[in-house]
Amino acid sequence: MAPIRNLIFVSVLIGVFSACAQRPNQDGLLIDRAAVGVTAGAFLQVLDASGRAIADAEILIGAREGYPFSDNHLHVDADGRVPAPTGWVNAEDVTIQAPGFVRLTRLREEAGGHTYRLKHELMPATVLSGKTSGFGSLKTDGVLDVSLVFSALKKSDLSTLDLTRLLSPDVDKQSVYGQEIEMPSNLSIPSQTESVLLFVPVSLNKPRYRVALGGDGAATKTVAAVAAQFDFKGMISDLQDGKSFFDLINRLKFKSYSVRSVAIAPVATPITMDLPIGEVPLKSSVTVQTGAVPAGHAVIAAALTDHSGDLIVTDVKRLMANEKKNLLTSYGGASTWVVRTLKKYEPTRVNFAGYDYEELSSIVLPANQTPAEDFLPLIPPAETRGRSLILRPPQVASSFVRTNTKVTLSRIEILSRESIDLVAKTPIWEFQSEGLISQIDLPKLANDPWAVKGRYRWELQYSATPAGSEMPTHLSRSSIDFIF
Repeated sequence: MAPIRNLIFVSVLIGVFSACAQRPNQDGLLIDRAAVGVTAGAFLQVLDASGRAIADAEILIGAREGYPFSDNHLHVDADGRVPAPTGWVNAEDVTIQAPGFVRLTRLREEAGGHTYRLKHELMPATVLSGKTSGFGSLKTDGVLDVSLVFSALKKSDLSTLDLTRLLSPDVDKQSVYGQEIEMPSNLSIPSQTESVLLFVPVSLNKPRYRVALGGDGAATKTVAAVAAQFDFKGMISDLQDGKSFFDLINRLKFKSYSVRSVAIAPVATPITMDLPIGEVPLKSSVTVQTGAVPAGHAVIAAALTDHSGDLIVTDVKRLMANEKKNLLTSYGGASTWVVRTLKKYEPTRVNFAGYDYEELSSIVLPANQTPAEDFLPLIPPAETRGRSLILRPPQVASSFVRTNTKVTLSRIEILSRESIDLVAKTPIWEFQSEGLISQIDLPKLANDPWAVKGRYRWELQYSATPAGSEMPTHLSRSSIDFIF
């Protein structure tokens, strides 16, 4: 019965900074930049994501304290503000940190007044639990009925959509046919019996779900309970053949969903809430078609329906080269977004996440729009040389009017090594820049955040925005783990 275990979803490190006007450009070449300087009365301000002042923030302008000019290490006042120093003339890296927040470095920031917003570190999460209902009368029919409960996404999440976000990093243990198996805690399975190999009955009953909400200071969270069905016997056959998660998701059919708003208390308090699953039927569809796909890769396409800015995943499918599939939605058209992700595909590898080393490229568009450009080229992960990160930007078509670079350093805790890697990821340092950056020399402000022994991850992301778009539509990302 080993296949049943897989039954359910199933790297730093500072090069020399010059104090003159000669600075490296986004391609790593040297260019001359005119010294601009700071306008009288210019202030730097530090806020949180909600716009509240962070009174204990400190700011470093440049590579380290006292360089490239004196008085470059600043402390804000009670309003989160501090005058921009007059010694700041050339574009410099600006690093901001405060207790309880993710450290931020804005690369090659021009001298002047700026407002910086810091993200909260993960706060204690509120645990939402309960039962899902609305499955109707279930019988032994070769179809396994399940539901998933997860937080809705935002548009800002789309370009970095990771399927594992739909699965809780926590697990519940269930006894199935004499074996104890792990199931994602946000999965709910009503009592039902199905057969394996035509005659071996398997009874499943996990009526309660459990999911962690919050962790970012939001006062409310939107959650969705999504009903789905598995072709049970087909899935068992795929598992016995050693097929990967990419293939298993094509056995999953979403049916309907319901949405609820959950108030999050300032102090994490458990909440019990039973959720229906059938209020919004999935009767519409959007068509996704692939062209050429590199050998050893596949496209994962996900459809998401917009509910007043909250995005609900309504279908996920794997496509190979020159393949067409319909993705189920509730309304279709402009209210539906489609994320196409080019990712490494290993048909016999069940563990698809590739967290030790990962590369992918995504296109995010409303369902009724056709991508103007193909996927951005896949990029290798960041390399470390002393205290520098060496990056290799992709080639980007001239039709894109804006490009950006983001690098994130996170602490990683591996929670499960079953059919799908489940990890807890805590961002601790984020680097941001306009343009395509090829090297980052890490500023030195207090202790390096990786001073504690453990597993860490460098995530490198390049994005491109076409004319007329409110957000990046194309993204290429890679990540690599290292042990300190």
